[in-house]
Amino acid sequence: MKRWMLVFLGATLAASATAPEPSPVPPQRSPVTVRVLLAKGSHFEVGLPQGGDLIGDRKTRHFPASTELRVEADGAALRIDGKIVHHATLVPAGQPSASHLHFLAEGNHALFTVAGVPYRGTLTLDEVEGQVHLLDEVDLEAYLYGVVPRELNTDTMEAEKAQAVVSRTYVLGHLHPEREYDVASGVEAQAYGGFRVETIKTRQAVDQTAGQVLSYRGVLARQVCFHATCGGETAANEDVFDAAPVPYLRRVTEGGSKAMSDLDLPPADPYCECSPYYRWTVTWDQQQLEDSLRQALKVPVTAGSLIDLRPVALTAAGRVEKLEARFTGATEVMSGDAIRRALTFRDTAGKRHNLYSTWFTISHEGAVFTATGRGWGHGVGMCQWGAIGMARQGHSYDEILRHYFPGTDMTALSTLVARETQRPCFLNEGPSSSTKSWRHRRFSRRRSRRSTPSGRISKTGSGPSSSVSSSL
Repeated sequence: MKRWMLVFLGATLAASATAPEPSPVPPQRSPVTVRVLLAKGSHFEVGLPQGGDLIGDRKTRHFPASTELRVEADGAALRIDGKIVHHATLVPAGQPSASHLHFLAEGNHALFTVAGVPYRGTLTLDEVEGQVHLLDEVDLEAYLYGVVPRELNTDTMEAEKAQAVVSRTYVLGHLHPEREYDVASGVEAQAYGGFRVETIKTRQAVDQTAGQVLSYRGVLARQVCFHATCGGETAANEDVFDAAPVPYLRRVTEGGSKAMSDLDLPPADPYCECSPYYRWTVTWDQQQLEDSLRQALKVPVTAGSLIDLRPVALTAAGRVEKLEARFTGATEVMSGDAIRRALTFRDTAGKRHNLYSTWFTISHEGAVFTATGRGWGHGVGMCQWGAIGMARQGHSYDEILRHYFPGTDMTALSTLVARETQRPCFLNEGPSSSTKSWRHRRFSRRRSRRSTPSGRISKTGSGPSSSVSSSL
């Protein structure tokens, strides 16, 4: 496999109908850059609205304003507007290679476009195994400009400020310098929409909390996470994910109500009652449910037809911990958040969703199965609709965060970095103590492969420890 890399830094994008007004840079640049995987595929259209300079391979190439470039994978190289990109370094066939090319532009908040969508930062294109990978390398605070409106765009500033702090803490706990990128742009990490989704209000929420993160006992609370609606009580992380208990990811009951082990027991004024997903019902016919289960569980056709679907274990809060699916010729058991991924359904617009939550009961009559439940998402950490409800009741963003993450403190990122001069605490710890970047490690592997007999590679270390996902 050969890998080639290009880096585009777009010029300043003039304000337009699709971009929010005004378009300032963050008030203080962060010392942290986040590498976001935007997409991967065979080809993409990249735009430079104000032009830029391509610097690489010992030469500079200028592109005028309104330039649109087609970038596609071509074997082990990249083709830009029909021209193959080469690197001067000679590398044995089949070994990794890379070239560094930069688009430089004037202006303090340069943007580029991908398929017409504007983004801040630097666009990196990698050829990886015959595909083009698009990475946005963007300042931490500018990254949050494109996250907060995608994750929580509401009428309550305090809830948006709470989201900004949680999202900042989350991404700092997911920096992976030894990997190609840090986070993806979808809900498997936290949704990132770039410049187009920014609003003045959500930018203010980021600016007013700039550099603020959550810490626990003086260390970054790197496993913070969030979900849309808890349904009246959040879940402990070990009840949902295959992980050890995290002290600040405990069950939190909303509105001062007692713990609810009964789905029909109403809480006392839950903060997230304003959510449209506080209560819900989903129905399937037998064939739809069978298809969903077979795809998720890899159940062969020889297992026969679905006979029954029932919970066999509940958490202390009453969420489904284990769910048994009985077929005529096999029995399968699901657990934790995998239950939601196995029970998919389509909404009225035809879009497929995971089951809203694991807090449900299920029944069937004839060939129709019905799940009745509450909440949307895994239920761990901050309830976003609960944050909205708390803000509407007059709670501040720090009160919201203390409620959902008990025992944590609001801390300046600069303070945490200063405490750990040898290794900043916002970098994930793993079995390997190496802090070399993915690029440096990639080039080192290339050199070591040249001198390794028979092309064998000695692998040392492994990836960083896993963190709880924030995805819904």
